[in-house]
Amino acid sequence: MIPDLIRARKERDRGPLPESEWNKYRFWKKIQPDPPTYIPAAYPNSSPRTDGDGQWFVDHRDGKRLFAPNVLEGDISASVLAVEASQIIDWQYSKGKSWYHSVDHRE
Repeated sequence: MIPDLIRARKERDRGPLPESEWNKYRFWKKIQPDPPTYIPAAYPNSSPRTDGDGQWFVDHRDGKRLFAPNVLEGDISASVLAVEASQIIDWQYSKGKSWYHSVDHRE
């Protein structure tokens, strides 16, 4: 238990990874600078981004937001991108999601 807490503390102190590391395969494209907002590279900018069309993932360290659509045509499936987005923002691996609310549930 204690080593997990120490590991989580070190990760929290380190802060968010730079985009060059978490987006090295260019799965995501930035569509807005403030807050940094990303959608899948294969997802058209004009496509809807409502809760019914997918899920927003928010990194509470730096405010970056990633939209994972429910349906995506292309080489990467929508479910793979949702897992990728969850991993990018879920830095509190040792405490789990119950400790850090990482999904944005706006109404």
